[in-house]
Amino acid sequence: LLKAVKLVLGEDVDLNNLEDIDVNEILSNIVGLTNDINASGDDDEVGQILDSNILTDTIISFIEDFASGEDSVIKLPEDDFSWKDEGNNPGEIRNLLGALKVLFNGDVDLENIDANIIMDLSDSDVDTVLDSKILYATIKDIIESLDGDVLVVNPITDLNSELKALIKAVKLVLGEDIDLNNL
Repeated sequence: LLKAVKLVLGEDVDLNNLEDIDVNEILSNIVGLTNDINASGDDDEVGQILDSNILTDTIISFIEDFASGEDSVIKLPEDDFSWKDEGNNPGEIRNLLGALKVLFNGDVDLENIDANIIMDLSDSDVDTVLDSKILYATIKDIIESLDGDVLVVNPITDLNSELKALIKAVKLVLGEDIDLNNL
């Protein structure tokens, strides 16, 4: 546990003063640990964190609390999913961390996720981001919320293909510096 806490909160963490910890700070620290969220063995710093049930359950609680907030754009999926790794299958925490690393490049800010965050994603980045069931549900909700005067957004059945096509089409038609929130 102590090793995992130091990886997440730093070597100089004051264990007597944890009440002011911000979920964005925790997630930023974790995604900033390593270049490979899916590393294995001794190089798997994320795995060292996830080995602590206390810390893993705390991270899950932070995410659930954040997603249930009144103004949160983060959506938890309605389908069942596994938070924790199961054998060689990565759990939602690991997938979410990989996706956040791609989306925020180490400086996670869950309060500021909007439609524009997807515009700089490559096809492989889209795959990584959508491996997270939480971000899949969140991005789908954000895109479907764009339905209105300019865009017609029917229910999305294949978000991966749709997201890749949308990014390319919007850039072709409207240019590289488009604001999807102000169409």
